[in-house]
Amino acid sequence: MQSLSAQDICTRLNLQPLAGEGGMWAPINRNENGNSIYFLMERPDFSAWHVLAEAETWVHVAGAPVALHTIDKNLEIHTLSRESENVNLSFTVQPGVWMAAESLGTWSLVTCFVTPAFTQMKLADRAQVDLWVDKYGPDVARLIHGK
Repeated sequence: MQSLSAQDICTRLNLQPLAGEGGMWAPINRNENGNSIYFLMERPDFSAWHVLAEAETWVHVAGAPVALHTIDKNLEIHTLSRESENVNLSFTVQPGVWMAAESLGTWSLVTCFVTPAFTQMKLADRAQVDLWVDKYGPDVARLIHGK
C-alpha cells in the first residue's frame, strides 16, 4: 500500500470528503455496538479539532506517521507510526476529549473505531480555539478549518 498514491487509495476505498472535519473517509462497518471507518489525510488537509461523546480508537494503516493531538487537561501529541524504531500503531481518545490530527508526510491512512456507535461530532469554533491559543500557544490554531 505504501507504493500507492493518496488518490489511488481514495479510488480503491471509495473515500469521500468529510465535511467540516476535513480529510477523506468511507465506512467499514456500523451496528448498534460501534462503527469503523477508513480516514485519509493528505497534506495540507487535516482532521480539525473535534470532540465525540464516545471513545475513538485511531489505528495507523499506511503512509506517513500521524500526529494525533488531544486536549483533555493538557495538550498532548500522540504519534501513530509503523516505523520500526517508533512502532505505536494506535491510540484511543476517551469520550469528551478534544482531538485533531495531521499527516507528518505526504499522506496517512488510518482506521477509526468508535464504541458505542457514533452519535454526533462537535467541531471546535474559533472562540474555543482562541482560548486554547492563550493556554497552549499559537500552534493549536493551525488545526481548524475556516475562520
